[in-house]
Amino acid sequence: MITRSQSKKRPTSTPRARAKRLEQENLCSACRAIDLHLIFNRKHGTRRGIKVRDMGPLEQWAVDSCVLCRLLATTFDKEARKNRAWRYLSSFSSNQVVSGGWPSVHTNMLSIDQFVSHDLARSSGIRTSNALPYELPLKYLVPQPRGVEIVRTVGPRASFKLAQEWLRFCRQHHTLTCNVSASTAVSSISSFKLIDCETRAIVPVSDQPYATLSYVWGSGSAPIFSDVVSPNQPKTIEDAIQVTKILGLKYLWIDRFCINQQIAEDVEEQVPKMDVIYNNSELTIIVAAGEDPNYGIPGIRERTPVQPHGRVGDYYLVSTMDDPVRNILRSKWSTRAWTYQEGILSRRRLIFTDDQLYFECSGMRCDEALNTDLKSLHTQDQQRFKAKFCHGSNICLFPREIGQKGWEIIDRIEEYSIKSLTKGSDILSGLQGILRAYERSTQGIKNCFGVPVVPRAPRQTHTQWTPEVGFCIGLCWDIEEGSSRREGFPSWSWSGWHGKIEWVFDELLWPDKQGNTDMTIWIQLQDGSFLAWERYYHAYDVNNRMIIPTLRMATSVIPLQFSTQRERFMFQLKTVDGETLFWRFKLKAHSYPTSETTKWMAVPLAHDEFGAPIVLVVFETEQGRYQRGGIGEITFNNLESTYGRLGLWRMNTKPPDLKKEYSKFDLT
Repeated sequence: MITRSQSKKRPTSTPRARAKRLEQENLCSACRAIDLHLIFNRKHGTRRGIKVRDMGPLEQWAVDSCVLCRLLATTFDKEARKNRAWRYLSSFSSNQVVSGGWPSVHTNMLSIDQFVSHDLARSSGIRTSNALPYELPLKYLVPQPRGVEIVRTVGPRASFKLAQEWLRFCRQHHTLTCNVSASTAVSSISSFKLIDCETRAIVPVSDQPYATLSYVWGSGSAPIFSDVVSPNQPKTIEDAIQVTKILGLKYLWIDRFCINQQIAEDVEEQVPKMDVIYNNSELTIIVAAGEDPNYGIPGIRERTPVQPHGRVGDYYLVSTMDDPVRNILRSKWSTRAWTYQEGILSRRRLIFTDDQLYFECSGMRCDEALNTDLKSLHTQDQQRFKAKFCHGSNICLFPREIGQKGWEIIDRIEEYSIKSLTKGSDILSGLQGILRAYERSTQGIKNCFGVPVVPRAPRQTHTQWTPEVGFCIGLCWDIEEGSSRREGFPSWSWSGWHGKIEWVFDELLWPDKQGNTDMTIWIQLQDGSFLAWERYYHAYDVNNRMIIPTLRMATSVIPLQFSTQRERFMFQLKTVDGETLFWRFKLKAHSYPTSETTKWMAVPLAHDEFGAPIVLVVFETEQGRYQRGGIGEITFNNLESTYGRLGLWRMNTKPPDLKKEYSKFDLT
């Protein structure tokens, strides 16, 4: 533990003595003018830090001759070193930095003006509001008081003693947040097997603690199933067996060894139950380094962390290195679809990066390089970090629990949609564990071909909720421009398209949206008959295995006429008064029918408090059968008459009364 009194112990000397020492050291004139004693002992009242001085472009620094310039330059990555922007030096207080447990170490530190990129988080499928809520410097230089280890020295081997302490702390204190539901035991999986790390035999065990492995498969094919893990496996596999034993566990689950890929029944039983397998494991070993299983696990194999340090005047400065969260987001592991659900579904995660260990469970996060006082960061009952040290509903990278809020499943689908898959046919299989976890959650969120039946929004009283209404909200997804179809999946499901998925409204606007209460839906069964949606919904476990991807819908629709006379994406529609309006709408698919004889319809899914409809645009492929073309909102801002845009003079009023007709049709 690092106390405030310990962290404030600074070498004492007069200003004249300090100045004399600095003149004798290898410091440039700019760095000699920096009063480190003042910087490391002053109070900070802002997270943004206090500007110390302009440093100029990096290319002008005396990196070869000045020890402080050299240390500060190490806070840049390779890309930043090429940037010729003007830099400035700032000081920060750990008490103002909420990320990573810094408030428990009580120190001031230095950093150059580099900040975590929100684009990096978004590109990795992590919402910045959850994962990185505030821009913070990536690296700090921290004064290390004599006899006090604020920043740990990270060596070529991982500190497994530290990992064991984190695991022990979680087991001892997080009895509510990191527990396992008795209703989800692996004993329910008849084909479940584990690797005995001592004998390397693959054995049926369901009542012993075990670890799971999450890593990047690479392009290799799955091995032929055997009763034993043969010698000389790829480095990552061999290292994971060693990590499991070092952590005091005997058994390890690795998908390609523990699921017999040659037996379809075993695959069909276990793949949908990834939530059970990962949630029941004591710990998931995550390898966020390398691009294939031949890379090995850094820390078991020698790693080369860059942790610069040096003495400047009275102060010994040590680099915190890159925040491990940043390296995890940049890893190949973070880009893969299968590994996405493995990280989400795990209770505890020990993540290996090229630089250091990172631990995150449902109660806390820990870095190998930062020596935090875990107890002071926790709530009084020690069940989890205090809210101010968490990132929204997440501890940091991962959600604390699944299914506490109805909108969470939307977040998961949006994040998952940008992950990469080797086989497109695995699009739903790679998310099946998460979908099942939401089915079993307190919200009980069901889905159909990945489209969620979204529950009623919190505090929403103005709309009647039915399974049809919830499904209409689930259909309100959009896709990036230029997307193409994924074969084998329905056009009305996001799983039937390649590309990034986003809902047309967010969680804040969700309570204001009212689903279409006049919609009647049926789902087609394998025998060709149709089952009413409400019956399907209430007998979900039985019916979900008997359906095919055809929906039958009956509701009032808005007839559309594809227009080629104005813009490329334009539809004609009519009001009840017979006026012709033009709706500016962008179809985002690669291809779609452009013939004016093709029948198009806008199917209302929901509307806002002003009555502006969110519609599913569909086109006829054969008589009575339609496919999804896109989704949009019909408002005054995207409607035009022959005289121009309606929104120019009819803002904030109800949209025009559009002509509708009742239609019963199949959507494929």
